[in-house]
Amino acid sequence: MVPDTFSGSDIATAIAAWLALILSIFSIVISWKTQRLAQRQEERRKPILVPYFFDGYVRFNTDPFSRIYAFLVSVSNPSDSDNAVAEVDLQLTYTTQTGIQMKVKMRADPALESSFGDGSRSLQIPARVDAHQTVSGWTYFRVEEALLKGAVIDGYSVVLNDSHGNLVALEPIMVREYGDDIKAKPRKDDFQK
Repeated sequence: MVPDTFSGSDIATAIAAWLALILSIFSIVISWKTQRLAQRQEERRKPILVPYFFDGYVRFNTDPFSRIYAFLVSVSNPSDSDNAVAEVDLQLTYTTQTGIQMKVKMRADPALESSFGDGSRSLQIPARVDAHQTVSGWTYFRVEEALLKGAVIDGYSVVLNDSHGNLVALEPIMVREYGDDIKAKPRKDDFQK
């Protein structure tokens, strides 16, 4: 049986139910937006380093027979968390005279900066990179000529390992030979703190 008329309490109950529904939908929207904001904040806290390549040189030494590579890099930290460059390695890919492709990895050695003798500042490892900051400097690597023995260099990759174990790599496009006519002069803006 359907009532002919609605009482005042029936109307009040229906209005209360509709208001409760509207409030619950509003609460769901607000909680969804709050969750998205929290997720974005969490994403910004994830450690990440962004490297940039500026310049690269190789110098051939006769005593001992070796190649010394120098790469000017900067490392930015776009996240909201502090980070650090824990290690820097050079990964050299080459093809031997017998046609076998090989890879070798060398650790950066800041003591090699004297090989270039121009007062360039090396990137001191470990290098602290605060949130939203950038550090820069030269990284130096020695490769013994006996290791290469007439091999053809296929590629270079400078690999940075941060304090959280994340790896990022740079692949220098061009590495120039360093000589008396070419000096790797540091640019003022490369070393601003």
